[in-house]
Amino acid sequence: MCRRLPTKYGHALLGDGAACPGAAELIAQLHGGGSAPLAYGLLCALGKADETARPLPPLVAEAVAAIRQNYMALYGVEELSEQLGVTKSHLVRTFKQEIGVSPGKYLTNVRIEAVKALLLSDEYNLEMIAGMTGFSGANYLCRVFKREVGVSPAAWRAAAAPLPAVPKLPPRSAEMFV
Repeated sequence: MCRRLPTKYGHALLGDGAACPGAAELIAQLHGGGSAPLAYGLLCALGKADETARPLPPLVAEAVAAIRQNYMALYGVEELSEQLGVTKSHLVRTFKQEIGVSPGKYLTNVRIEAVKALLLSDEYNLEMIAGMTGFSGANYLCRVFKREVGVSPAAWRAAAAPLPAVPKLPPRSAEMFV
């Protein structure tokens, strides 16, 4: 089912990625295997919506790309505006007009999504995750995560953890009841 997605909607979703940042990553994950039909339907709907979407202005597309590629080391909107060679106020105004949120909020959202991905593994503690995602420390990460997601990182990790596998019982056979 998902193998048809790039063929049918690839031009809209994959293009240069400017109109729908991250769509190529989602398609690659879905194409990789085992996705639910609901996710396929959602991406198809997004593809149709994206066909009519106008491309982002170059400044906003560059800002989105810079945030997604460098969120872990990006200090803030001031640094981003310097990298792009525009004033902070111009970047914030243009970005918010096109995306609907400020570049600072977008940066926070990208970081939170990265935190969620890292929380799925028990390999990293919160201090390590904070350092890997651009937060100044575990306390600040916890504060921002709870504000944005509504629960603490520990609660989110516990809720997102896969349930332990239930051991399979051997099949009942007629000999057992003789």
